Amino acid sequence: MPTADDYGIKATMTSHRILDTIRSRDRPTLTEIARALDLSKPAVHKHLATLETLGYVMRRDGGYEIGLELVSFGVYARRRQRIYEVARPRVVELANTMREQVCLVVPGQGSEWNCLYVFTAVPADVDTPDQEGEIRPLHATAAGKVILANMDKDEVAEFLDHDSLSSETANTITERNELKSKLQAIRDQGVAYDRQEQSDDYRGVAAPVLDDDGRPLGAIEVLGPPPRMSGKRLEEDTVGLVVSGARDVENKLSID
Repeated sequence: MPTADDYGIKATMTSHRILDTIRSRDRPTLTEIARALDLSKPAVHKHLATLETLGYVMRRDGGYEIGLELVSFGVYARRRQRIYEVARPRVVELANTMREQVCLVVPGQGSEWNCLYVFTAVPADVDTPDQEGEIRPLHATAAGKVILANMDKDEVAEFLDHDSLSSETANTITERNELKSKLQAIRDQGVAYDRQEQSDDYRGVAAPVLDDDGRPLGAIEVLGPPPRMSGKRLEEDTVGLVVSGARDVENKLSID
């Protein structure tokens, strides 16, 4: 028989699914949220009413958006991450040097196989869509692949066995054997590329930030539109800078 704790856990998961649905859509209505989650409108409305009272969602123009109250949680969590404090100035420096968007990316902390763009630096004259706060599948980004490639073999095997490898674009690797081979090459080379695999709008390159035991703490990634991120600039110039930046962050974390 289900216990009160079981119901509490289910309610929490439902609220999270509602928040995730709102985050991933453009101001969805109650009906759209209920349909997306295959839940009744009255059940979803109860959750939304509570979330709105807490300031976690807000109604606007007939739909729902994420509330600003959640910002304080994200800012607090980010400030508590040592990698953010150490990497932030280096990411900004790289962005100013490269004149491209530079990102600090960390492994997702939930049950999903994803990565989180915890901080980005974008020069004022650069038009690349800002990735800060975005959650992406590990296999579809340069940062995600370089993080995955440096996980231990059991974790990689578990990832390759999970239910699906989503196709974000026509270039996303969705075949397990191909991805397994690519991950080994990334581990050998020390960098990963995003060749319009998460979006048609940009390409990128990433290097891992590892702890003293070789475990991935995160990655530093440079993103730019295909016309600028190609040829020597992508394959050589950017690689050298992003690897140097990641090693610098590693060294500072090790000293601390």
